[in-house]
Amino acid sequence: APYMHFPNRDALLAAIAQLGFQKLAAVTRPLAELEDLPWRQRFQLGCAAYVEFSVDNPELFRVMFMEHNAASFPGYLTDSLGALQVLSDSIEAGQREGFIKAGSVALFTNFVCSSLQGLAVLRFDRNNDHVPFAGSTTEQLAHDFVALMLDGISA
Repeated sequence: APYMHFPNRDALLAAIAQLGFQKLAAVTRPLAELEDLPWRQRFQLGCAAYVEFSVDNPELFRVMFMEHNAASFPGYLTDSLGALQVLSDSIEAGQREGFIKAGSVALFTNFVCSSLQGLAVLRFDRNNDHVPFAGSTTEQLAHDFVALMLDGISA
């Protein structure tokens, strides 16, 4: 039945991915915009929400990050960039407020996004009994990862 509404499999998958990015932005944007919390806490909450969304929706997450021809599916491109913009905006806010050093927002966004995606994949692709962070909640792991990103691991 879905093929009656889409010209082919790729169009169907791109539409599913687009919906996923819309949902991801709907989960993370309100946290990034909380005005009554300090920036670092907002950032940690948003990052944790990103990872939790991914862990709660692993099949959708996989479809979202499949390769889709952006030129053929402009709505997908718009919504995927919109979800990433939430993170970029948060990083820019962190720079303005002095929590993140000056530098390329795009580079920092890609770094944080890659780290969060890696954590998400480790959480939903592996048996949690055999990973170093077994027993930790996804939210706690995301908070710990963000703390490491912001504080660094150098001496």
